[in-house]
Amino acid sequence: MKIAYKSLIITTLLFCFFNADAQYTKVLMQKADKGDPSAQMFLGLCYQEGNGVEKNDSLAVYWFEKSARKGLSEAQVMLGNCYRYGKGVEKDSTKAFELYEQASWCGGSLGLDALGDCYYYGIAVERDVIRARYYYSKAAERGYKKSKIKYNKIRFKKDEDEILDLD
Repeated sequence: MKIAYKSLIITTLLFCFFNADAQYTKVLMQKADKGDPSAQMFLGLCYQEGNGVEKNDSLAVYWFEKSARKGLSEAQVMLGNCYRYGKGVEKDSTKAFELYEQASWCGGSLGLDALGDCYYYGIAVERDVIRARYYYSKAAERGYKKSKIKYNKIRFKKDEDEILDLD
């Protein structure tokens, strides 16, 4: 199922600049119930942040899963983050890594960035700065500026070097 990328970007921008109110979340719920993967992901974000609804990590996971199953790479990363940090689910770094991989296969720069983090910090895999640089550079090539900053911070580092805080 192809998702209108332009629509997703517009919805993302609107979500970032406006706080969700009860009416907005009601519209999201209607769209999410009808199977719209973008609405499902944003509804998950509303529940995760308590934006327009009462904060509920379990419901956030529920909506992220629905959206992620439909192949929305951003939702796969959000769900992966839930597993990585144990929000709404049992903490599971391996599951998080698998979700980040799925997101990267769907072409998502967020998934590539998350894989870079996994390799840089040794999350569910052996620490490998060279692979981290690879994933950060791939995400940066797709326009994710945060990955470019991370790549530049570790560009000349070797595996045995100290771990920098990349955020």
